[in-house]
Amino acid sequence: MLGYEDVLNANPDALTAAATQWRAMAVRFHTMQTTMEQDVLGGSGKGGGIGGSGLFTPGGNGLPGSGSGLGGGPWWTGSAANLANTALLATKGQIVDAQTEANAMASLLDEAHADFAAAQKQTRDAADGAVKDGFKVTGTGTAVFDETTLDPATRQALHHDPEARQSYQDAAAKWTAAISAGVQAATRADQRIAAALRGASKAGNPLDTTFNGGAVGGGDAGDAQRAADLATHLDDLTPDQLLQLQDLMKDKADHPAFSQGLLDRLGPDGMLKLAGKLSSPGDDKKAAYTDLQGGLTHALASATQDTNTDFYRRWRDGMSKVGCDKDHNYGSNTEPVYGYQVLTTLMAKGDAKYSAGMLGDLADDITAAEKKTPDAWSYKANHNGTALGADPLDNVLAIMGREPDAATAYLDPNSGGGNQHLHYLLKDRKWPEGWVTSMAGPFKMPDPLSQSGLGAALEAATTGQPAGAPHTGHHTEAQARIMHDTVTTLDEGQGGNKVNANLRQPLANALADYTNDTHEIFNGRNSQYQDHGSAVWTDANGTVHMGVGEDSLVRVMRGLSDNPDAYATLHQAESAKIAQELSSMGPNPSQNDIQDVMNKGAASLGVYDAIRADVAMGQRDDANLQADWQAKVAYHVVGAPLTPIPWVGDGAQRLVDTWAWEWDNQMKDHNNSVANAKISDTYLDANNEMTHLVSGWAKDRGMDPDSSMIHVVEDASHDRRSTSATTAGHFLGRGNS
Repeated sequence: MLGYEDVLNANPDALTAAATQWRAMAVRFHTMQTTMEQDVLGGSGKGGGIGGSGLFTPGGNGLPGSGSGLGGGPWWTGSAANLANTALLATKGQIVDAQTEANAMASLLDEAHADFAAAQKQTRDAADGAVKDGFKVTGTGTAVFDETTLDPATRQALHHDPEARQSYQDAAAKWTAAISAGVQAATRADQRIAAALRGASKAGNPLDTTFNGGAVGGGDAGDAQRAADLATHLDDLTPDQLLQLQDLMKDKADHPAFSQGLLDRLGPDGMLKLAGKLSSPGDDKKAAYTDLQGGLTHALASATQDTNTDFYRRWRDGMSKVGCDKDHNYGSNTEPVYGYQVLTTLMAKGDAKYSAGMLGDLADDITAAEKKTPDAWSYKANHNGTALGADPLDNVLAIMGREPDAATAYLDPNSGGGNQHLHYLLKDRKWPEGWVTSMAGPFKMPDPLSQSGLGAALEAATTGQPAGAPHTGHHTEAQARIMHDTVTTLDEGQGGNKVNANLRQPLANALADYTNDTHEIFNGRNSQYQDHGSAVWTDANGTVHMGVGEDSLVRVMRGLSDNPDAYATLHQAESAKIAQELSSMGPNPSQNDIQDVMNKGAASLGVYDAIRADVAMGQRDDANLQADWQAKVAYHVVGAPLTPIPWVGDGAQRLVDTWAWEWDNQMKDHNNSVANAKISDTYLDANNEMTHLVSGWAKDRGMDPDSSMIHVVEDASHDRRSTSATTAGHFLGRGNS
């Protein structure tokens, strides 16, 4: 590896000078070729030559004036003529090959200059940044804080401030890493071009003294050819060749010209075979193959960013031929694995960013393939999501979960004139089952990861943030449409209370981001929601709203709540919304203002009371299961306030934290899951929760939480809670709350 000072002191311009000399050499060889063709092998007016339009082709009669070749004279025939012809043509071939090699060397040196100069600049910029930030850079490229830049008082204080010293150490490590990244880039460029120059010149092969007519030059096209040649012989690469392939993929995979050239040469079938090999390396190659796997995903992503190219159309068509074809089995006869399974498993790894168009097209192509060939996807039910054999459509959806724009574009009901993707995935698709082996033979069973990719895609599509990331509470109409249609589609036939286990938490995360809407829907008194009904609209302030039937919303939330963490996510978001409304009231709110906020909160929390009661009803035959559900809800709600809710202000956050803190203290006094479940149920009860939140709010305002005014509005909110819980209970098929 090059050293820091090696990189700084190198003169890349010397490479340009060398490239100029190689290019001049190619010109001289071309002149030599022209002379030979005209004066020896072709017709110059002096002789017909041997070959071309010479003695052995029509028009070469050896007569004076028509070209006599080799000094004129009669037509030359016989073995000597044949030998001369062969030798001269071979000489001409070497002259042509010499031009190819010289031009390739010049091109490679041009690339070396560009790549090394860029890495050198990267290194210098990092070093300059460190110096400007108050650090010295040693000869090995290590950033060291320069205390001489501080005044004596600051320097003395630094010696007694561990946190400040740590911050300087962290900054030094950051600058050192940045400098090292530049040095590593320069080293890779140096090694990559050195290997390419050796290959172009046949260096290291003393038995072959001919020029290299197959020499490959620099640039993305040449690098793509070298990478394809190496990848095709992956099993036989030497350690140096494997490192060369790693360097090519690391530095060039994000270049579309390189990636398209590489994938064109490999073809879909070749790329899938390569992906299969990279997925199961031996221990000695595990790190290298993992590195190459990441490079291959980046190459695929960059090659397919633009879906309006000839390459993309060619690639997509080729992939469709091997994606679900029985003649292209990348597994075994007993465990078949098809192209789309290999492709999407590869794509799910690493951090490559695929275009929305490519992901949408791929999902459509997989859907078309599985409709044409039902039950095409076969795989072990106990897979961990990383094996080649898995549900390819769910894999693509999982990738969309990292790319919110792609997920929204694919699932928006208004996209492309009203697509049916969402309905197909939620209702119509026959989701693949896995299989397990037993003494009695293989049998099918539900895939434990089924629809997990769909859950991630739905969360990203409806929130505009990657699945699992904090959400903002702001949406586009497209995102809100997907949320609206997800609720209504799940509740078709009033079946919203049955939701796939792997959809519950991501949909709860998404629906919690719409608490501003659900809060108003459960209240039932906001004229905007009454006027628009079950729809999506943008108000005069530019805020997007989502309205949906209260009955459907209650049933879907009940379906999500079979997962206690999902229920807790929703309940906590509602608690935060109530706290936000309380804290945002003016300094001297009227009794009516307080009453309005409490009634809205009570109406929403009444729904949650009904949902909890329905969950308990379903678990009535298993007290331990019921206690476990309540305890998990408690753990989530009590623990979650440690991380602030993104769209809630400090005042509201403080109210929620105080309520949770009191609850947590009660639970710490008990070491019994049943007892803690009872405490959990008490604190989650709508009436009790409203009392705690309002009490905390009143104390914050310097008001008496036991005043008659507070008690009056509390009593009214209890009535509102009861009505709401009863209504929600009816939606869930129960006679009362």
